[in-house]
Amino acid sequence: MGDLSAAHRGYEYQDLLEACRVVDLPLGGIVAVHVDEKLVPDDHFDDLTVIGVDGCRERTQFKHSDNDDHPLAYDTFTSDGRGLRLDRLVAAAVADRDGPGPLPVQSGCAS
Repeated sequence: MGDLSAAHRGYEYQDLLEACRVVDLPLGGIVAVHVDEKLVPDDHFDDLTVIGVDGCRERTQFKHSDNDDHPLAYDTFTSDGRGLRLDRLVAAAVADRDGPGPLPVQSGCAS
């Protein structure tokens, strides 16, 4: 089996960022949290979903890299190597918007 230390650092990074956001739950800024839960088919934003007191939903997919000197390459968004192919990201966002994530009529959510 290969070296999984980079993958473990990625999970630690994700857990830390989720914990920073979830602290708003007991403080009253958000009312619900979904972690690592697919809410639509082929969901690419399943790492963290929070629902604010105003009903606004914030969906996040975390990515981590140990290569600080490597900026995101064009093929990051045109291939499926990191699960960031742009057409699939947009399709997941549209499926969420049209499915479980429609904006409340009186919401102040930014669109």
